[in-house]
Amino acid sequence: MSNFLGLVDHFVVLMLENHSFDQMLGYSGIPGIDGLVDGQLYNQVVDTAGTMVGMPVRKDAPFVMAHDPGHEFMDVRNQLWGPQGGPDTMENVGFVYSYAKSVGISIEEAKVIMSAFTPDRLPVLTTLAKEFAVFDQWFSSMPGPTWPNRFFIHAATSGGLIASPDPTKIVDDFSVKYDRACIDGFDFRGGTIYEALERQKKKWRIYHGDHMPQVSVLRGMIPRLLCSDGFRQMEEFARDVESGDLPEYTFIEPNYGNTQNFTGGNSQHPVGDIRDGERLIKSVYEALRGSKLWPKAALVVLYDEHGGFFDHVKPPATVPTGDDDIFNGSPVHSE
Repeated sequence: MSNFLGLVDHFVVLMLENHSFDQMLGYSGIPGIDGLVDGQLYNQVVDTAGTMVGMPVRKDAPFVMAHDPGHEFMDVRNQLWGPQGGPDTMENVGFVYSYAKSVGISIEEAKVIMSAFTPDRLPVLTTLAKEFAVFDQWFSSMPGPTWPNRFFIHAATSGGLIASPDPTKIVDDFSVKYDRACIDGFDFRGGTIYEALERQKKKWRIYHGDHMPQVSVLRGMIPRLLCSDGFRQMEEFARDVESGDLPEYTFIEPNYGNTQNFTGGNSQHPVGDIRDGERLIKSVYEALRGSKLWPKAALVVLYDEHGGFFDHVKPPATVPTGDDDIFNGSPVHSE
């Protein structure tokens, strides 16, 4: 790994939204990966009593989901253990039950949560995975939603935050309860990757499809968003790459679309069209691949978390970050 890092001058990280490995690449046919077995039945709980039924994974994943699957901490608990289970019984058996419960649909309708894409339906992602490296043992940082998992990629921790902040309370609770001005943003004991880069005299930049990218909630980011070279619109990415104007570390935030329901963006959020995200991946790759920066550039495409979609591989235990008290008890969506 150290030899590889010495060959890279520009890291570009594109983080998309809410899909499991099995759903996206389980049927890719890439040799050596832990993918799906066609025709195999995977046990799923179908009621509160814990009744399990063997169900196959389907090959008809829709480009647009009718409902956003639940992926808050308690949703994921149900998905991994089932409604009657506990840590010792984690067998990934509750995805269908969780989807039915979280959005109020029947078990029959909820079976769509076990659907996966075939390569012809995700040609961009599948081709890149086949031509380059794919990580089939890369798990989300914590069993929960977007905010804490995106904090992990920026700060290697969520500070104990395990759920989505209530958007109606972010200003009041996170600025008053935690005694910091809203413009100061979320702070972490170990700082962020951006602060670490600055200490090493390295440059970073964030390209964003939204006017207010999620990373802007970190400490000190709002002033940079308003008047700094650290933030640029996504439309400027290809031009900057072509001219060679790319820092050592680039993070790309997609367009999340309608902030009320996440439709209309290119983040690949389940209720948006996944093909719009395919076009985003393609545009980022082609801009880098056609530039003089390509020989010493590394592009990492990943997802913040599984988004409630079925996966047959059980996540491993991890190591506590040691700062779980920072946002302990913070306001979250109630179930």
